[in-house]
Amino acid sequence: MKKLFGVICLSLLGVSAQAQCDTKVMESFGGTASVAMYNTYLTIGAIADGYVNESYDAERVKALMAEQVGMMTNLITQMKDALAAEKSGLLEDDRVYINEMILCLSYLKDEAQGLQDYATDELETSQQKYNTNRNLAWDKIEDLLGLGVEE
Repeated sequence: MKKLFGVICLSLLGVSAQAQCDTKVMESFGGTASVAMYNTYLTIGAIADGYVNESYDAERVKALMAEQVGMMTNLITQMKDALAAEKSGLLEDDRVYINEMILCLSYLKDEAQGLQDYATDELETSQQKYNTNRNLAWDKIEDLLGLGVEE
């Protein structure tokens, strides 16, 4: 799956570089990244609930969170690579948005790591790491996706 996602991202970025970051391509990229952030947030929370309610044991939680940490690490790297590409054709607004997505993905990664740590040691510091990054991630997701904003 990691390989397939990488190919899709590279294909999108390749198209965007040739098309001067066509608006539809950037909207597609942003939409896909938004779904990834939102669903990752929900996934980590659901697994945390499963652990607390003893639906998942510590080993399963650690394995699932290791996968989440790995996926967030890969996405962050890919987005940083896109920003660094010489012929990306990205506008400044696109760069700002991608940097904000990287920050959100970092919070999600740290949230997953906090849950993984908590499943290992059940220390309050691990729980605090999880909770702090969960709140930061949600605030960033709300901001990026325009959730909770009344018009």
